Amino acid sequence: MEQRDLRDKLAELHAELERTKSVDDQTRAALVDLKGHIQEILDQRGEITINQSGTLRERLRGDITRIEVTHPRLTSAMQHVIDALVQMGV
Repeated sequence: MEQRDLRDKLAELHAELERTKSVDDQTRAALVDLKGHIQEILDQRGEITINQSGTLRERLRGDITRIEVTHPRLTSAMQHVIDALVQMGV
């Protein structure tokens, strides 16, 4: 159940990243990189590894501080993924 929940949250975050248009160049580059990382995880058929989860959690936390004021919906989606990772013990 946790893997499915995390995949659902990642899919929601990926969709929100697709809808996000107005960001500065540095933030856009970080979000494009994050989106690519999420897509790689979603494309895998197996379970999401602890290493992938830990790296993703760290990236999300760093990106949240950069965009939390200007993109609250995106920040919320990112926090949902972090919460799912924490529930998995990552």
